[in-house]
Amino acid sequence: MTDVFVKVWASSRMRLAMAWAVVERLAMIPSANVRIIYAYPSHRLGLSIGDLGSETWAIARSAVVLRGENFWVTSKQYAEDQAESPIYVVIDDDHLPIGRTWLEDGVSALEAHPEFSMLSSWSINGEVPANNTGTHDPDVFEVVNLGTPYFVRKGALRTLPAGDDGGAATYDGILSDHVRKQGRIGFLRRCRHNHLGCGYSQVVSGHWSA
Repeated sequence: MTDVFVKVWASSRMRLAMAWAVVERLAMIPSANVRIIYAYPSHRLGLSIGDLGSETWAIARSAVVLRGENFWVTSKQYAEDQAESPIYVVIDDDHLPIGRTWLEDGVSALEAHPEFSMLSSWSINGEVPANNTGTHDPDVFEVVNLGTPYFVRKGALRTLPAGDDGGAATYDGILSDHVRKQGRIGFLRRCRHNHLGCGYSQVVSGHWSA
């Protein structure tokens, strides 16, 4: 079994619907230990943790509520500290895994590449173009900056660095610099997801943020 931590920041009912879909999709993977990390208060729309629904909460093996401040750091640190599987996953509430073997493919790829500290699922939405320089491995391509959904070995992140004034918008770069001290990072060519929130960031006012 592999721990899969779902970061839920429900700033709108649209975002909450995405979270429902992602959790339901992960529940279809027998080897996934779904664990919800919910930011509260993460919005100004009057939604509460109860709006995630008792059935959705019941899917998760465990659930925790963290303060919304610095959630992009505290949620990842929580996953690093609480993960029990040798490799675990951190995924956002708008990342919908594609394929029956999504989780197994990601875990297997990281196991097969000990030189990599972290590997991320590759969005089908085109935010990250395929990088054919540096490696011609059929499974991964190396980069210097990545984000969730990521597969990482328990203990690789240790104590995460604090963010800067850029908040969630810039933390992927800070985290990537931190992880690359341990080893290479890259994207998985065959492990894909649909970024449901592509182009509608919650950290940009007027998109799907409150």
